[in-house]
Amino acid sequence: MKKTILKTMVLAISSFYLISCSNSDEEPTSNLELSGIWKYQQKLVNGVDKLDDCQRKSTSNIKPNGTFESTFYLETNGDCKIDDNINGSWVRIDENTFKVVGKDVTINLINANKYELLINNQSNYKEVWIKQ
Repeated sequence: MKKTILKTMVLAISSFYLISCSNSDEEPTSNLELSGIWKYQQKLVNGVDKLDDCQRKSTSNIKPNGTFESTFYLETNGDCKIDDNINGSWVRIDENTFKVVGKDVTINLINANKYELLINNQSNYKEVWIKQ
């Protein structure tokens, strides 16, 4: 009788251990979202920041519906003015990677407050954007 009880307990403990550990191997999912107002922080070319103070005023409003509106500033003749407005759309590729629709551009979400924009055919170019 003791052997039967011991075997049952060992089987129950083993089953509990296997069931409780089965989900622990899964990677935690991220709740990071791309949507929000982002400010242009760096334009790295060969690792050197080429962005001036005027260009750092540029912003991008990335909306949860998959669209964005970006405003870019440029200094011309000593005046910092809006140079371009760009509207577009984006799609999520995986947990932290997004693609600008119709462009060869990838956005890698580094954390809740920072993303890197890469032009896929330019390995020496990267933009850094910070959430406002």
